[in-house]
Amino acid sequence: MRRRTMRKVMAVLVLPLLALPAAAMAGVFYNNPQGHQAEPQAAMRHAWLVRVKPGAKAYFYQNVVTPGCPNLTAACKRKGYLLPGDVAVASYTLGAFTVVDFVGPTGTPSDGAIETRLLENVPAPQSGPMPGAQDWIGDWQDSAEQQITVTRSATPGVFSFMGDATWGAGDPERVRNGGVHLGNFAAYVKPTGSWGGFVAEVDAEIGGGEYDHGFHWPALSAQKGLASDWTRVFPKDDAQDCSASFRLLGPYLIAYTPVDACGGMNVTFTGVYRKLAPRAR
Repeated sequence: MRRRTMRKVMAVLVLPLLALPAAAMAGVFYNNPQGHQAEPQAAMRHAWLVRVKPGAKAYFYQNVVTPGCPNLTAACKRKGYLLPGDVAVASYTLGAFTVVDFVGPTGTPSDGAIETRLLENVPAPQSGPMPGAQDWIGDWQDSAEQQITVTRSATPGVFSFMGDATWGAGDPERVRNGGVHLGNFAAYVKPTGSWGGFVAEVDAEIGGGEYDHGFHWPALSAQKGLASDWTRVFPKDDAQDCSASFRLLGPYLIAYTPVDACGGMNVTFTGVYRKLAPRAR
């Protein structure tokens, strides 16, 4: 994964200051008529895994973004589909449909409504070991603009999280005019079960830290949130520091950060991530 050598979170903004649209979020958080987009913690908790049943392709349908959808009409049906055996994150049901997020093995995301009859729930384990180190460790991607890398730290049970995000990098005009907004974070996380999180003083020079790939790391003893029970703690939208919450759900990592908190305007790490295949060394 390519890393920018940025010492702090930065935002490049030379385009005229306009009222910009909110950053796009995954279906777990976005366009939910039940109101979960206003309650991200509830959205993360209520998400579950589904698998496409054996048989035909499961086509995506537009959901509430398009008036009258989802519906079994040509106007609502999209070209994209999932194949039997594909596992996705489900966020809510709407009539005969379930709204899901899917990230392919190469990190390409898709979300939309799929007929519930084509899906089966993947039961969450009721017992057994909590997620281990190898469940967390790896390169995770939600889209070409959002990546998170998790590695071991020198302390057992604590992981090093590095995030790298942009907003507007897919817009050629913004790229040409320097209007791409950037964000990153480097923090230590000590998960509680399948949940984890941090509070990072991204603009502070914390004594005892070090630099890695251009990221400033705090001293482990100075990492905020390290001792928090992240099954109960959740980032505050008005927090002054960059903060994040994570939930492991099968092969997915669900992440939430308040918009603008970990970078420039509209930058967020909120999304549904899939672990990429290990890179050749």
